[in-house]
Amino acid sequence: MLNLLLKTIIVLLICYASVMHVEAADRYQIVDLGTFSNRSSVATDINEYGQICGTVQTGIITTQVFLWDPQTGLQILDIENTKPNPHLNNYGEIAGSFTVKGWFTNTVQGYIWDEKKGTQQLSLPIGWTEAYVRDINDLGEVLMMDKGLKACRCNPKAQVGVFKDEHLASADFSPIPQGDRINNRSQVLGTTFVEINGKELCYPLLFNLPDQTLTKIPFPERAYGMNLNDLGQIVGVMENAKGKRYGFVWDATKGITYFKDFRPSALNNNNVLVGLYGKEDRGFIYENGEYKNLLDISTPRDEEQEWSWLFPLAINDRGYIVGKGTVNGKEHAFLLLPIE
Repeated sequence: MLNLLLKTIIVLLICYASVMHVEAADRYQIVDLGTFSNRSSVATDINEYGQICGTVQTGIITTQVFLWDPQTGLQILDIENTKPNPHLNNYGEIAGSFTVKGWFTNTVQGYIWDEKKGTQQLSLPIGWTEAYVRDINDLGEVLMMDKGLKACRCNPKAQVGVFKDEHLASADFSPIPQGDRINNRSQVLGTTFVEINGKELCYPLLFNLPDQTLTKIPFPERAYGMNLNDLGQIVGVMENAKGKRYGFVWDATKGITYFKDFRPSALNNNNVLVGLYGKEDRGFIYENGEYKNLLDISTPRDEEQEWSWLFPLAINDRGYIVGKGTVNGKEHAFLLLPIE
């Protein structure tokens, strides 16, 4: 009970701090997190304390999880055969999925890692055959899916659930065939699939776990929610019938705002967005109507490095950005530090 109370207090403090606006920096320093003597690496998430998680490719099809801490540096975790996109919360807990090899078949199951307990394999909920972890919040709630991810293909056997303290939350997730992210207010970003005039479309949903209310966000074309902040704002991509893709941001007050050439992948609680811009898929940052090319406003810490591409995947409220990029022809995880 005391631990839960402490977590709740910290979550409220973080949500309150998000009201204090921190503008995007004018300049950044590129910190190369390296490949750790492996083939490639990608940083997938960063918390408010500057801790970073991601994956390194250790073989042709094998990957491991890493944790990078500003105080202690790099740590390769004992989690092999991991699936992409592990996430971490402000307690340094990392959640993701990995392949468990069996005698006759392999299964995908979830895990949580922390500094004290190490790697804990999550029990499969009753009736589930696999568990793909999608996100973790500061309350220790883990968003999971059964049967994997089939983008914009109706999968009636898929199940979505929020796992905490070895139990699934008692909530009806049936309107959400696909779960994507969960924020610190227990709001779940999901995707639903509909058929209109013989054409299958998908669009984002926002499910509030505490009172189990559902907000549908209909789009004229197929749309994918990519990320969610603690204010309930959603960023993503809409695709029209001709394959042209537009970025968007949605919130309950302003509705949908479209971007013609910018496709956001993440946002923080200060309305700063990062993503890809133009046909060349260049990494950009966006705030208050202004777009900036991240390569143009960033300087490598190592002056001998030549970065040719940056793909931002996450941004925290201090403006720290992580993702993957190309440096000297290889794919490396990176951290962009604001220069004061």
